[in-house]
Amino acid sequence: MASICKELLKDLKELDAWRQFCISLLVKEGMESDAAKKAVREFDTLAEELRDATVFYRQPFNERLDDIERKMEDKKPLDRRECRLLYGVDWYPGRLKYEEDKRRKEIVEKWRSDEEKKQDLAIEFDTTPNRISVTEEEALSGNIRYHYDELYLKDTASAKGVTLPEEIGGDLVLIGLTSAEELTLPEEIGGSLLLSGLTSAKGLTLPRKIGGGLYLNGLTSAKGLTLPRKIGGHLWLDGLTSAKKLTLPEEIGGLFLSGLTSAEGLTLPEEVGGGLNLSGLTSAEGLILPRKIGGTLVLNGLTSAEELTLPEEIAGDLVLRGLTSAEELTLPEEIGGDLVLSGLTSAKGLTLPEEIGGDLVLSGLTSAKGLTLPEEIGGDLVLRGLTSAEELTLPEEIGGSLLLSGLTSAEGLELPRKIGGGLVLSGLTSAEGLILPRKIGGTLVLNGLTSTQGITDWSSKIGGVIYVNEALPGNEKAALEKRYPGKVRYE
Repeated sequence: MASICKELLKDLKELDAWRQFCISLLVKEGMESDAAKKAVREFDTLAEELRDATVFYRQPFNERLDDIERKMEDKKPLDRRECRLLYGVDWYPGRLKYEEDKRRKEIVEKWRSDEEKKQDLAIEFDTTPNRISVTEEEALSGNIRYHYDELYLKDTASAKGVTLPEEIGGDLVLIGLTSAEELTLPEEIGGSLLLSGLTSAKGLTLPRKIGGGLYLNGLTSAKGLTLPRKIGGHLWLDGLTSAKKLTLPEEIGGLFLSGLTSAEGLTLPEEVGGGLNLSGLTSAEGLILPRKIGGTLVLNGLTSAEELTLPEEIAGDLVLRGLTSAEELTLPEEIGGDLVLSGLTSAKGLTLPEEIGGDLVLSGLTSAKGLTLPEEIGGDLVLRGLTSAEELTLPEEIGGSLLLSGLTSAEGLELPRKIGGGLVLSGLTSAEGLILPRKIGGTLVLNGLTSTQGITDWSSKIGGVIYVNEALPGNEKAALEKRYPGKVRYE
């Protein structure tokens, strides 16, 4: 969508330039001059085209596909915008949701023969149909302007004698190459570029535009590596152990640098559209993270939060499994996905965000002392390490499951009134004092109990299976089966 907005902005600037030109002519020559009349006509045409484009692009993607398919069924010609959308020229395959991209391709295959595809794309790229390829054999025949869809050349071990198209609409897979010698890549690739077999960037000239991801997992050094200014998907550089000589793109969909053990020399973009994996870092010294991360941030190698400044906004997960202490840890106010702090054994110094959109994993805590949980947790709450409910205050509602499998007693346990997922209390050996939530959306696990005596208030609704101990007395089994028909399982 970003590329489309830029195209519309470009058109708008052109329209404004014509408006200024028209005003200038009208002032100089008057309304009736031929030049002024022609300029006004041009302006009106551009304005109409821009209005049509805006209406088209504001429609939901699938509605546009519906309109295109109807036109194809009625054998009506497609205009340029429809053609670009249908063939993924604007919405690169790597940037679409899987379901949308699948449907787009299905429509093409249903209504267009290979020759018709070539004719459509030849108009778009201002070339002849014989310079459009739809098969691997055609793509490697030479003098190809554009190849439709993916090109899988995973068995190609050498680039010698290989002539690739000037542009490829989908992925280009060259995982068999171990050297970039004699490799001339397309100027643009709509999908992802897979070069994971390369161990050196020597002789590598990358496309100026990559709509999907760039896989360079095999590189052990950034020496000689010049990356595109913009990469639409993820950049995989997991083989790098140092950021020396690494210059990253200004815009990037996601970044995987899990092999780095130090942030020395690492300059990250201000924003990362997807995830950022720096799981190999053992220290945050010198680490300046992006202001905004659109996906998951993984920093599993850190055992301390010393010198760690986290982004203002993390749309996905924040994974800090290696932290053993919350000392000096300042978390963002909101986390859109999961927060994983499974290495913490104590809540001392831990200030959690007010809202967590996904799971909260604190499975290493052995005590709830000092623990203040968020008011809202969208996913699971994992507190498997707690052996006692002392000082534990749970939220009123949990969107996912609640895992308290380490508790051996319900003493002091006040459960949420509503749990969207399951409730796991498999460690309880006694039901004394246990008051269940009014609603449990998923599975209830109580298989440690040899008796349900003591549960004074059963849930009015349990969405999943109830796991209980085979050793329960017969009368208790019968009562449970009557209360929850078809849902009781014995272990």
